[in-house]
Amino acid sequence: MILVFSDYHRHENDVLRIIDRHQPNHILCCGDGESNIEFYDENKIISVAGNCDYANLPMVLTVEVEGKRILLAHGHLHNVYFDIFKLYLLAKEANATHVCYGHTHQQMLEEYEGIYFINPGALKDDNYALIKEDKISLK
Repeated sequence: MILVFSDYHRHENDVLRIIDRHQPNHILCCGDGESNIEFYDENKIISVAGNCDYANLPMVLTVEVEGKRILLAHGHLHNVYFDIFKLYLLAKEANATHVCYGHTHQQMLEEYEGIYFINPGALKDDNYALIKEDKISLK
């Protein structure tokens, strides 16, 4: 199982709580955690940087986990308040099967041309996503 969250804005106890609750195999953060790099490393969290982050994190990252090629981005550089077209172009270029992003604090799950676009919402509002095999659920 893959746990995906975003925008927890220093609420690290919320991160630890959902990790403990779900015991995921992989943990992906779409930015705006505002934690130091040690927190990500200690908890085996793969993260990208958001517009509020100060840790040295990549802006966009593609990872392969559980047979999925996942593009991670926060979204603030990709106009996600308006549409996901820029993320779609990045996903095509990266040959991604899934795109996980944040920034808007609004949950969204959409499939477009065989690519799943997942915005888990803001973890600080108790929103996140789980990917189990071929099922994606927003919590």
